[in-house]
This record gives sequence, structure tokens and C-alpha cells, in this order.
Amino acid sequence: MSPRGRQAGTSLIGQDIQDTVNTWKWFENPEPATLVGANITPRASGFLTGIEFQSTYRPNWSYYAPQAFANTQALGANIAVLTPSWTYTNISPLQFAPAPGQDPLWIDSAIMISQARSLGLNIAIFPTPKFPASSSDFWLNAPRDAQWWQEWFAAYQAFAVNYADLANQTGAQTLILGGDWVSPALSNGKLPDGNPSNVPADIDTQWRSVIANVREHFKGKILWALPYTKSNLETPLDFLKDMDGIYLLWSASLSKNPSATKSDYAIEAGRLLDNEVAPLASLLGKPLMLAVAYPSTADSASGCIPDGKGGCLDWTALNEPNPELGSVSLSLQTQADIYEAILTAVNTRQWISGFVSRGYYPPAALQDKSASIHSKPAADILWYWYPRLTGAIK
Repeated sequence: MSPRGRQAGTSLIGQDIQDTVNTWKWFENPEPATLVGANITPRASGFLTGIEFQSTYRPNWSYYAPQAFANTQALGANIAVLTPSWTYTNISPLQFAPAPGQDPLWIDSAIMISQARSLGLNIAIFPTPKFPASSSDFWLNAPRDAQWWQEWFAAYQAFAVNYADLANQTGAQTLILGGDWVSPALSNGKLPDGNPSNVPADIDTQWRSVIANVREHFKGKILWALPYTKSNLETPLDFLKDMDGIYLLWSASLSKNPSATKSDYAIEAGRLLDNEVAPLASLLGKPLMLAVAYPSTADSASGCIPDGKGGCLDWTALNEPNPELGSVSLSLQTQADIYEAILTAVNTRQWISGFVSRGYYPPAALQDKSASIHSKPAADILWYWYPRLTGAIK
């Protein structure tokens, strides 16, 4: 019998086990970025240049946080967006609370915020729930009757208020509510299968009550994370008027053509911003930040990660430590081109108040297929653009 793994003795004498690492997975052949000079218009004070950390958490990650924040600062970012989580462990009756070892506890998040602030970074807290399987399964399997909705709003309010208190006590400047997962709980909500989610008739009143309660605990800026879809932009929610700004979650398709160029991406990004996003920003009269997520894959510009069944996976499916998808092709350059194209579009649209890169993986520099830009060519694009957008470099 040949057991797998390492063999260790049971004597009282210490034993050394030596490993040899010949190559580093997802960093075998680092690709240098090619930076092209651009005429970048410095923005007024208050323009956000940010990095949003992914919501995966392990207790030992606290060791890597200072280096991750230093890297964030070195890119020219002025704000770090943290995504602490609670976990839904049961749908009915609803159970929603921090899961030790999977979700950061209060003290864990407070330490990370302190580390980031010590480097001069502003902080936004974007609470993000976790699910046993997926958010789609959660909504499809929920009873969604009157009693359940009452429980759901009570749980979400406790979740939001918890992080409002954390933001208040740690000196964070911004709290971000909402997200793509919450869409079925909004006015005219739809389930992932397209059917109505049976939200309460007073749904907007419920949300206004949550926001009012949060404001009693936190006096800083409160943004709403709105997923970019044409329908979301055409039917704005009434309670958005109560928010201080929009955090637009952007993974829009920029081209279905695999031969499309960086210029093609920039033109399409500008068209979408002008025709679909600008009207909402004008209607609300609120600041709008663009929070982008594009994996470093060959088909990233299409806005769809093929699931092999004719559908699309969420971009987070490529996040570490999820299993690698062999059907998806790595392309660091495509991600970098998309970033440069979108920043080019943002550069000429003064009504956009910030740019944030989503999905940053704190523990390690990996040139994998995920949306994380940690030590990828896309990070070099931000390193060039961020300090010039804020005026730190003329």
C-alpha cells in the first residue's frame, strides 16, 4: 500500500520535511504590460480610484492584508472597498449570521480597516452575503410568502446596521448597500428563472425604512450597488433618491467579436455610458462610480463566461479558490485592453465620479483567469491612470 501525502515519524525527535517548489502556479511566465501614453484629464478632488477586495475570506489572510493594502496604495488608489460577509445557513426558517472561519468577525474587519487607514487609504464597506450553494438557488427555494419576507427584511436590516456600526466606529467614509444578489427583493423583482419574486406591495417603503435605520447608525456616505443591465437603468428605484450615489456594477459586453480591438471596446463602452447610464445619472442627480469586473480570459469582452450549457457563469466563478475551468482560455492582455478602453471612455465623461476595480485577491499575486488584477498587466494600466486621474502626477 502506498499512502498519499507526506510520511512523518512518531518519535520525540523533531523531523524536517522539505518541499521543493519548481514553479508557481499562475505565475509561470509573467507577462509585462505595454503602456501607451494618453492625455488624461485630472479630475476634481473627490474622484474615487479604488480597489474592491473579493469577499472570499480565510482567517490566515490577515497576515497578507498589510501587503495587499500597500499594493493598493502603490497603484494610486485612494479607496479600498472591503466586502465582509455573513452567511445564509438556512432558507426557512431564515438563518443569517457570521460563520466563524468563513466570514470575518468584527475584530477581523476592524483590524483590516485600521491597516488600510494607516496607509492613507479611504475605506468603503460593501457587505456581501454568502450562500450554501448560490444566490439563485437561495431565491428559487425560498417560500417568499408574507412572513418570510418580513423575516428577510429584518435580517437584512440587522446585516446592514451591523456594518453601519462598524463603519462608524472604525472611521470608514462610505457604506455600500445592495448588490446583484438582491435584485429579487426589489420593486418588480424577478427570480433568476424570470418569474416574479412575489415581493410585498410596500417594497419601496421597506427599503426606505432600512436606509433610514442605517443612517441613524452611520453619518457617512451611503451608496447603492446597482448591477448594470438595461432594465435596471430604465426603471430606477424610488428609494435611490435617498442614497448618496450609485456604485454601478459593470461587466457589460463590449464586443462579441473575438477580433475586436481596444479601440472597439472603448467606442462601445462610451456608447453604453452615454445612451444607457448617463440618463440615470442625470435623473437622480447623484454621483456615479463605475465598479468594473472583467476576468483575464479570451472571451471576457463578451460579458459572458460560457457554462458549457449555452448559458453564462457569473464572473466570480473564476475567483480563487474555485476549481479551474479548463474550457476558459487565459488572456491577461484582453483584461488589460478592456481596462484601458473603459478608462479612455471615462476620461472624457466628467459626470462619472469614480472608477473601481473589483475582485482583487489579497493573499497572492496570481496571473490566473479571475477578475483580480493583483500583479497582472491590468494593474499596470491602473498604476499609470490612477495617479493622473487624481492629479497626483501631472
